[in-house]
Amino acid sequence: MTRLRLIVITRNQKNKDKAQKLSELILSTLSIDSLSQIDKYPKFDDSFKITIVFTCNPTNNLIHQMIEIADKLLSPWITFYDRTTNSVNLIYNKTDFTQKRRNEFDVVEWAELKIDE
Repeated sequence: MTRLRLIVITRNQKNKDKAQKLSELILSTLSIDSLSQIDKYPKFDDSFKITIVFTCNPTNNLIHQMIEIADKLLSPWITFYDRTTNSVNLIYNKTDFTQKRRNEFDVVEWAELKIDE
């Protein structure tokens, strides 16, 4: 089993209840049975930081599985791979070319999926 950490930064959310609903939707979309931590994100007045730590059982290729997980939410993601440490980070930045898998994900400004160490 591998532990992964998903961090999501939202925009245009004035209260924590909206961030909580988004967190629940993310957990449901990814079929994850986990808890999330939601904190006010200080960089923007209307933002929250959602952190979800969960485990996955890589069937053959962890990097491919991480891309599959991330793509269930949004696209495109930038991939950073370090061969020496065998670590991978996927980074999402909202752009005009963003593909949202659900309209509710439009509030996601930035996200990162990485191996939790």
